Amino acid sequence: ETGQGLSNLDYAYIAAELGRSRLASESLNCSAPDTGNMEVLERVGTPEQKEQWLEPLLNGKIRSCFGMTEPGLASSDAKNIATQAVLDGDEWVINGEKTWNTGIHRAHSDMILARTSGEPGDGHGITAFLTPMDADGLVIEEYLWTFNMPTDHGRVSLTDVRVPHGAILGEEGRGLQIAQHF
Repeated sequence: ETGQGLSNLDYAYIAAELGRSRLASESLNCSAPDTGNMEVLERVGTPEQKEQWLEPLLNGKIRSCFGMTEPGLASSDAKNIATQAVLDGDEWVINGEKTWNTGIHRAHSDMILARTSGEPGDGHGITAFLTPMDADGLVIEEYLWTFNMPTDHGRVSLTDVRVPHGAILGEEGRGLQIAQHF
């Protein structure tokens, strides 16, 4: 269930070889951010999240992206998250903006980090949400160019994006720790 039992050192040798080809990681379904998102889902995802998101990711049927960085904030400090998620009944309503969402051009889901308590600069109170890219209110505002690749990253706005309580990845308020641990 959890792979071939390779250590980080074992994987480092494989990654060094994969790095020799521009197509290797993509063709072997081990490119960023999917690999990191798969590891997080495997470790802290619920059985329902694993069925909906992890299994299709592992099979290469869908892709994912990761949204932590925000415009206008010193995002080199990951605690500076202003995007808010507020509980409304059994749904979370997310409002904010993310930039440099890696892998956005092909993603079916976005792992969005949003503040559920506290203020920007506080490391606690940040929650990870599995957010479908086709959610109402999630808009790709622009694609950002990097290394002559026009669509690998993007800026999104989130306006009253509603996700179910079951979209929380791991524990509420522990999203930053989850994202940085794996």
